[in-house]
Formats: sequence, C-alpha cells, structure tokens
Amino acid sequence: MKESGMLLFPIFFPIILGTLLLFMKKTTKRKTMVLITAAGLLVTALAVICVLAQGEVSFTLFQLTTLLPIYFKADAVGRLFVSVVTIVWVLAGIYGFRYMEHEDCNKRYFGFYLIVYGILVGLDFSGNLITFYLFYECMTLLSLPLVFHSRTREAVMAGLKYLFYSLCGAYLALFGLYFINRYGNPKVFTPGGVLDPSLVTGHEALLLVVAFLMLLGFGVKAGLFPMQARFSPQRMTIEAERSSPVSLGVNAISTVTRPAPP
Repeated sequence: MKESGMLLFPIFFPIILGTLLLFMKKTTKRKTMVLITAAGLLVTALAVICVLAQGEVSFTLFQLTTLLPIYFKADAVGRLFVSVVTIVWVLAGIYGFRYMEHEDCNKRYFGFYLIVYGILVGLDFSGNLITFYLFYECMTLLSLPLVFHSRTREAVMAGLKYLFYSLCGAYLALFGLYFINRYGNPKVFTPGGVLDPSLVTGHEALLLVVAFLMLLGFGVKAGLFPMQARFSPQRMTIEAERSSPVSLGVNAISTVTRPAPP
C-alpha cells in the first residue's frame, strides 16, 4: 500500500479552519462566517474525493511508541464510510446556514461543525486501534458543544447524559486496549484480527471478557443494550426540538461512522 500525505488534508484542514473560526472577533459578520464554513466544507469534500481517487493509501503521522503509531489508512471500509459522512455533513451544513439565522453564537456552532467534520474523517481513515480510539473520543468531546448549543435546560441535561454514557464507554474501551496491546499486534488493522494466536493460547476466557467490554464501550453511541436508555424516545424528542440541525446528525453519524474494529 502506497503512502500519501494527501490523506492528512481532509482530516486536519477543517479542524484548523474551525479552530480559527472560533477565535475570530465577535464583530465578524454572519455572512463571512457562513462563507468560510461553506468554503471549508467544499474544499474538504473535494479533498476527500481526491483521496478516494487514489485508491488504498496510508500515512503514519508519528509514533507514540514503537508499537503504537498514529496511522491512517484509506481502505475499502474507510472509503465507504467517509463518503457517507461527507454527503451527510455537507448537506446538513447547507441546511444549517439558513436554519441557524435566528440563533446566537453562530461562530461557535460553525467552528465546532467544521472541527467535528475533520474528526469524523480521521475516524474513518483510522488505520489502527489506538488512532481509532483517539479520534472516537475526540468526536465525543468536540461534538458536545453542538449538543449544548441552544443552552436550554433540556439540551444541557441531554448533553450531560450523552457525556456520561460516552465517558463510561471510553473507560471500557481503554481497558480493552491494554489487553489488545499485550496479546496482539495493534499497529495496523488486519483481516482476521490483530491478536497473536501464540500469545492468546491459555487466555481465551479472559480475552472473551475483554472483547465483550470493548464491544460495550465502542457500542455506547450505537445504543447497544444496556446503554439504549440514551436513545429513549424522550431524549430523541428533546434533540428534535433543539435548535441545532446537526443534533440528530451527530447521533446518526456516530452510529454508522465505522463498524467495530477487528
């Protein structure tokens, strides 16, 4: 698989642009923010198309340790899900330009909207478990301002519930990462899994428990039992009534962004 630095552009460009948008002056006209956001979405979508046209490419950003690189790979599954994310995020963004006219704090909304788009692209292009985990949790924390956006009591309570479930899931997944690192080769996603059969022998029962806990951890956003309370009709109604058009989109995207890692 050939390496391509182009893989980093659709990940970090919207993150950097969204961060700059957050630090713009409060007196900045709304029209200017909309134009910057629209340009960011368009450029990122075009960059995604360029990456997809290159086929299967990869890139190692840096090494946390010798066994834990921050590694991106545009494989078949990643290309499928980044296509879904791009279509939904661009269309929701276009809708949000008009829908958010009556709202305050447009700068915060559009800034985090771009940042979360970059995080989702990074999640889709994750080439190993540690990269997947880091971007998964960044998605949790950086999408929270979008959930809180209207600042009503209902939105704040829904956001805190979202954060509680997501952090519980994060701890379960992190617990599992330790065992995956101990009994496998987590440097890259591999067909058939990353566990080393010679190391697993004699520890099958333990690893079944670990796999179950990781399934719960990564399944929080998918509403797997027993975390389905986060997706109760009451909560979905609250989100539907919230002013942010991306409130339901965040949940929909996070549910289908990427399947469970092998």
